[in-house]
Amino acid sequence: MLMWMPYRYRLALLTLALLALLLTLAWPFSPLPHVSSMTTIWYVSPNGNDANPSTEAYPFRTIRKAVSMVSGGQTIHLRAGSYHEAVNISCSGTASQPITLCAYPGEHAVLDGTHNLPGSSDCSGALMQISGSYVIVSDLEIANSTDVNLAISGSYDTARRLNVHHAWCGGVLVNGHGAGNVVEGSEVRSNSMRNENASQSSWSAGLTAARAPTQTILRGNRVHNNWGEGLSTFEADHTTIYAGAPVAPAPTAAPRNMEVCPPPQRRPQP
Repeated sequence: MLMWMPYRYRLALLTLALLALLLTLAWPFSPLPHVSSMTTIWYVSPNGNDANPSTEAYPFRTIRKAVSMVSGGQTIHLRAGSYHEAVNISCSGTASQPITLCAYPGEHAVLDGTHNLPGSSDCSGALMQISGSYVIVSDLEIANSTDVNLAISGSYDTARRLNVHHAWCGGVLVNGHGAGNVVEGSEVRSNSMRNENASQSSWSAGLTAARAPTQTILRGNRVHNNWGEGLSTFEADHTTIYAGAPVAPAPTAAPRNMEVCPPPQRRPQP
């Protein structure tokens, strides 16, 4: 039938048919939304993609990507699961608009070095480094670093309600020339594993403010079973440690730290 139609009509019909086919193929798909300049919450998931716009439905894959995008007053929510990466938070918020990195409400997120990150093992690196200021990291598990699990060298940063364990070197280290950092409500256990069973002549601490920080506050933490000092401060200025008994149940009680270290074990002498 088409062969008997004028050429211009046949061309028009073929063009319409091609357009209809293209529309049919494209209909099930919709483009990803663009990242809004008004974004205040960035979402990250082990099942995400760093090419996504970091919405709740289309999260990033890595914490590093979210950290590269975040600014003061914004929050990074980590969905449940394990993240195998070393993270340096070098960006800064302000006193009124801090940057927050935390688990998605009600979910459990783990930064896991899997005993091969960050790669160093001489107490010079960290699985998570906070070098920016006015940063809050909370409600995360940080574990299995080849070096320090968490190092804080910025100013006015807060580490809150963390579970920090099984670092080769220190658990939480507040160092550098920062001021006003706070570590609170966290459990710091089984760190300084390089000295397990007192096998070394040197060791690290579970939780410490050391080597130049000023006005650090350590409060309400449970520090135990670290193969070195549990809780310490040295070469630091005006560190405040609420030390002694465990946190009391009374809501008006001052927050305190508990330090429980394994008994020293020595190898038999030849």
